[in-house]
Amino acid sequence: MDKDENFANYTSRGYLMNQGILYRYSPGSKEEAQLVVPAQERERILQEYHGAPTASHYGVENTYKKISSRYYFQDMKKFISEYIKTCPECNRYKPTNQKPAGLLRTPTYAQWFETLAIDRFDPLPETPMGKKWIFIVEDTSIKWIELFALAEATAENCAETLIEEVLLRYDLPRRIISDNGPQFISAAIKLTCDLLEITQELILVYHPQANPSERKNRDLKPRLAILVGEKHSAWEDKLPLIRFAMNTSVCDTTGHTAAYLQFGRQLRTSDYMRHDIRQVIDNDNFVFEITP
Repeated sequence: MDKDENFANYTSRGYLMNQGILYRYSPGSKEEAQLVVPAQERERILQEYHGAPTASHYGVENTYKKISSRYYFQDMKKFISEYIKTCPECNRYKPTNQKPAGLLRTPTYAQWFETLAIDRFDPLPETPMGKKWIFIVEDTSIKWIELFALAEATAENCAETLIEEVLLRYDLPRRIISDNGPQFISAAIKLTCDLLEITQELILVYHPQANPSERKNRDLKPRLAILVGEKHSAWEDKLPLIRFAMNTSVCDTTGHTAAYLQFGRQLRTSDYMRHDIRQVIDNDNFVFEITP
């Protein structure tokens, strides 16, 4: 079989070798090209996309979607599933007693940042900067998350952070959902909502799952524990990493990452900049060659 037949055989299956590097690439597809990973490099890829601070130990589906957008190897999902099942941090910190999914229909929102869900995370060990609380703000439409470290979770601090860091950066919402915590039923929050003509909706007492941000609150706990380890007062430094991981992970509800819905593209990571395969393929010096 000559080179032309080999070339046609491999390219028809979506494989292309350039300067000794094998890619899985379809010229007519809008998807990014995938770098074919050899067996000895697979665990390193898993460590970077699952165990790194910016990955925050997400589950099989989210890890698979992140890796498959850049890399390819046979039985990839099975390999990822087995790797995560044996991850010591995941087994130590993540809960497994999940109840079956209910029949609740997901509401459809007309605009981004139309409805915000707010919550506060229980007091943590005091950091060197004097912070003890985490204020959580989530856009319920695209699941974009913001995390703010606060010294005191008072109504004034929550209202000031909400206005300066969220409302004046993104948009004024129509509704704000919260629980019945003293910070959120205070005069400061009510006055803020009245002045900005925002409807404040309080969930039922003893029914925290009615607040959409409770899910992010639950996701935050094991990730903080994994990244902080024994340095309990260093949690404030890990918040930007966890926020990045949350906003760049595919949400089952929307089918996309919050970053993609917010900016119209995925956020570039350090790995993306090191292996920009699309840039290599579009380069004028790209040489089409194939090795059986």
